[in-house]
Amino acid sequence: MRRNTSERIIPKWVMEGALYQTSAVLQAVDRHALLVLSLSGVALIGNYIYWIENLRLGFRDRTYSMPVGSLLFFLPHDATFVAMYGHWFHDIDHWFPKLWWCGLCVTVGMELTFLVMLLKYGRRELAPKISQDLFTAIILFGFALVTIGWLMVKSVMQDELFLIIFGITILWCAPFNFALMAQRGSSVGQSTLAWIGYLLMPLFYWPATWLLAPCFREPLWNAVGAAAIAGGVANLVFIQFLPTPTSPRPSPP
Repeated sequence: MRRNTSERIIPKWVMEGALYQTSAVLQAVDRHALLVLSLSGVALIGNYIYWIENLRLGFRDRTYSMPVGSLLFFLPHDATFVAMYGHWFHDIDHWFPKLWWCGLCVTVGMELTFLVMLLKYGRRELAPKISQDLFTAIILFGFALVTIGWLMVKSVMQDELFLIIFGITILWCAPFNFALMAQRGSSVGQSTLAWIGYLLMPLFYWPATWLLAPCFREPLWNAVGAAAIAGGVANLVFIQFLPTPTSPRPSPP
């Protein structure tokens, strides 16, 4: 039987929302445990390099180094995963999501630090004419709105293990950071090392997912990975042409 036109253009799993079976994915993880763990581990190390370097540079340059659009999404996403402790450790009770839980506890800690950095340094650049209290209230209100939206999206996604959304969060970084560097016209808060760390994420996470389920070998999923790599390379090249900050910015008033 011929596939209809929409099925040829858009994968069936996109139209119907059937991404993968959790039990089948976890069985695949067990079959390829060493390879999946190695690839995922390198991707997570890349994440840590990317964020730790950005934290270091943000405090050095006295600026926020994670774009607001990224932080508004990452913190609710990762905090949701961490808050689902009982699901990972009791309902599913499998080593793979347990390890991810441990890894994301670290990322949530870093994201909270990015939030402190944004609240401390962001007003001067984003809204210098309003008070610090109002700026803080606006940012926290934004987090509340995004969290509600994220929970709604998560409730209808067939992505119990967060495998698809992890990939989306990787892609999410690149355009927001490119826009931030372009707006500033300098590499303040950014570095070549950070973007090398970033590239480790799509370069190693996507091959890990190929082992887990057919949906991760679909062209659309691989297009997301290719877009993340292209975005990382674009930022890595772009930063080479930007002036380097020569001295820290003055502390915000």
